Amino acid sequence: MTESWSLTIAASYRDIRLAASTVAAAARAVGLNETAAHHCQLAVDEACTNIIEHGYGGENAENSILIACSSPSPGCLLIEITDSAPAFNPLTADTQADQRDTRSPPPGGWGVYFIKRLMDSVEYRYEHGQNHLLLKRCNAIDTS
Repeated sequence: MTESWSLTIAASYRDIRLAASTVAAAARAVGLNETAAHHCQLAVDEACTNIIEHGYGGENAENSILIACSSPSPGCLLIEITDSAPAFNPLTADTQADQRDTRSPPPGGWGVYFIKRLMDSVEYRYEHGQNHLLLKRCNAIDTS
């Protein structure tokens, strides 16, 4: 049986902390190690921050973000982040973070890059007037 959790937060920077810690707890509950759980926490924090700043144009308690977690298999967590901001596929956005000089990075534009690096897979779809960002993280297999 697949375990699942969900949480709806207001589009508030203060509520991001609750979302991120809830996802980290869900990650631990499905058996992810501390590193993987922390990566989930960071990715959700970054994604929600981007939704509030860029999707909703700032904090607004009338807007919300839904974070739903499920475990499709032992040691894996699937996180779906849903918002009703205008359609925006962050995976095709030209952030140019991959081409930047990492020794002296300019501010901004790194969120999607970090999310992709922290997660095993990242997908996006727009359905029924809502953005859906799907993040998947599993424990790394120890090959030593």
